[in-house]
Amino acid sequence: MLCGLFALPAQKFTPNYDESKVPSYKLPDPLVFNDGTRVISSADWQRRRKEILRLFENEIYGISPEWKGKLVSKDISVDMNALGGKAIRKEIKITLTNQNHSHDMILLLYLPKSDHPVPLFLGLNFGGNHTVTDEPGVAVTSTWVRNDVKAGITSNKAIASSRGTDYESWQVKELISRGYGLATMYYGDIDPDFDDNFMNGVHSLFDDRPKPDSWGTVAAWAWGLSRIMDYLETNNAIDSRKVIVMGHSRLGKAALWAGATDE
Repeated sequence: MLCGLFALPAQKFTPNYDESKVPSYKLPDPLVFNDGTRVISSADWQRRRKEILRLFENEIYGISPEWKGKLVSKDISVDMNALGGKAIRKEIKITLTNQNHSHDMILLLYLPKSDHPVPLFLGLNFGGNHTVTDEPGVAVTSTWVRNDVKAGITSNKAIASSRGTDYESWQVKELISRGYGLATMYYGDIDPDFDDNFMNGVHSLFDDRPKPDSWGTVAAWAWGLSRIMDYLETNNAIDSRKVIVMGHSRLGKAALWAGATDE
């Protein structure tokens, strides 16, 4: 925030978990411009929508960079008879290159066997692609993961015994049986969930150093979902006009922000 010519330092963040301590507030009317005039037409709404997006960028998520780099995809594993012969499973390495920087991400894709492009659910996962399914062919993530002593995860390294531990959350067989595909990626492949001043993950593709309005981690996850969508649009087995992005908790925020910023 700027006051005159001087930047004001941010106050130290102290979380509040007591709702009774939340000050009274009034949510802004989405159909009223910042200057107080009302939205009365669809053209007005297009301008008001931009105002709202700028507010979320400036106050919450930060401004994500425009993508002008290169995306290359490569199948690293394929099973044409996954889930007992009912699905096609692929692991795809997506390499993003921007000038002299590159970053790899691994996408797990399940598709029903079909003679026409299928609709698809897209979402990021918290534990690694191997936690989404109990199928042994899916590689255990090699990316940094959060420690979980109870689960036996130490040294920030994923372990094989966590395979399929989040299966119930994803219901891959149910999706496939109803004609839908699933694309998921470990959120840490986009931006690992620890603070190193935004030097890792997809932030490393850009030379810009963090500024007060720079994109944060949730915005990076949303940006990563857009890059996954760039790949999905090249896959003829997927109806890219019928892709729904979903998520839980912070990854739910990432899904919402991806949907808002990438129409």
